[in-house]
Amino acid sequence: MKIKMNLELRDEPGTLARAIAPISACGINIVYIVHDREKKQANGSITVQITVEAEKEQIKKMRHSLEENKIRILSIGEERLIEELTFIMIGHIVDTDIKDTIDRIDETGYAEIVDLELKMPQKKKESSARVTIKAVGKEEMKRCVEIIKRLAFKKGITIVYPTEL
Repeated sequence: MKIKMNLELRDEPGTLARAIAPISACGINIVYIVHDREKKQANGSITVQITVEAEKEQIKKMRHSLEENKIRILSIGEERLIEELTFIMIGHIVDTDIKDTIDRIDETGYAEIVDLELKMPQKKKESSARVTIKAVGKEEMKRCVEIIKRLAFKKGITIVYPTEL
């Protein structure tokens, strides 16, 4: 059976090879790898998506082997968060507590902020942030957008959504 998984890796030479070694050592065939170093997480790590062909026992063995090698597994199998939205926030983002905004989304249980890139030109000037949210479905994403709209209005922040929204 084909299984899709996401691994979190440090962006350092050799990390991808160290992640692939335990997979192939379990006799698992790697079908597909997406390794995009340009999309870094807030902590500087990258997410690598790997699709493999394996049996259940091989998956168990691989999971154990990856964990032993300190490779963080973000997901295996069906992806829980399937809807994605990226938008821009403009305003005094830090001064109005960006952590509160992140927490409000993450607390929903159906959505998470998965990427945040903050630009702060000067201390007292407005900043901007590119924010990516993932949710379990379309309706949950709509509810998440409503939360963001309310928070933005309350905090005096401008939100720029993609045109297809």
